[in-house]
Amino acid sequence: MSKRLSLKKIIAKNSKMQVRAGNAARKEGLLPPPVGTSDWARFSRDSYCVDKTLILKALIDSKSRVVLFTRPRRFGKTTMLKMIRAFYEGEAALFHDTKIWAAGEKYQSEQGKHPVIFLSFKDIKQTTVEEAFARLAAVIGDEVARFADCIENGWGNGAKKWSLRKVMNREGTKDELSESLGLLSEAVHASTKKLPVILIDEYDQPITSASTHGYYDEMCNFMRVFLSGALKDNKHCHIGIMTGVLRRSSSRSRRSSSRPMRRIPPRTTSRPLRATPVRKSMGRSMMSPSAPKASRTSRRLASPTSRTRSNSARMS
Repeated sequence: MSKRLSLKKIIAKNSKMQVRAGNAARKEGLLPPPVGTSDWARFSRDSYCVDKTLILKALIDSKSRVVLFTRPRRFGKTTMLKMIRAFYEGEAALFHDTKIWAAGEKYQSEQGKHPVIFLSFKDIKQTTVEEAFARLAAVIGDEVARFADCIENGWGNGAKKWSLRKVMNREGTKDELSESLGLLSEAVHASTKKLPVILIDEYDQPITSASTHGYYDEMCNFMRVFLSGALKDNKHCHIGIMTGVLRRSSSRSRRSSSRPMRRIPPRTTSRPLRATPVRKSMGRSMMSPSAPKASRTSRRLASPTSRTRSNSARMS
């Protein structure tokens, strides 16, 4: 009871602190973040929010090349990616009063240092494979078009440039779409001489929708090539960060979950049934845990009483 009361006191204390902080912010003219928006750069100017910029410090210190954040829905994943995007390509004034700026010059020097490629697959919820790939082509084509100057002016490869032009015009094939993110990072690196940061929000939404509507294998194969070409051993990428709900999307786990339940036959063994008495209690022999459980008929035949009865029956 004392632990429960102390926990209630802690929760009440934290709630009061949050209320006081909110009241103080309102007195200064700040409002809570508006509902329905995840643009960190927008509501960090006019609203009050919890400072989570030390996530940037952890990413910089880790030296990781690929990072996956998995959290449930409505957990702030998109807002976090928008904050990372604002840090690498936004204004430095947005971070002057944050914890990452107070962490030192090492982290301040990373601000504005890398271009950002940002993709969000949150709207890939179509019921047919054709509609899903059409929506994917639109999302990827819009982001490629944002770097049209890098593709046209600072990159000299003709075949790869032609492939990205088709993706930009939403005319690319599935193979051209699958390699477009890796080619785009190469073009941005060649043009700006800076390694881009690749951010992918809700990477698993196309796979989840495909599993629901019956085109899982085709979508899973596409996403495997798409993500592998952009994130695995890509020398043109500074860091790749993905968010989603699923930790991994394996065909094995999907097939096992979608397979209809079937009745499992009883376990059989080729060894003869045997009874291993361990201790006697109430005139019955207890079976050892390691031995297979004998049937009722075999136990009756193995008991001394049953053997005596059978012998007497034969003699009579």
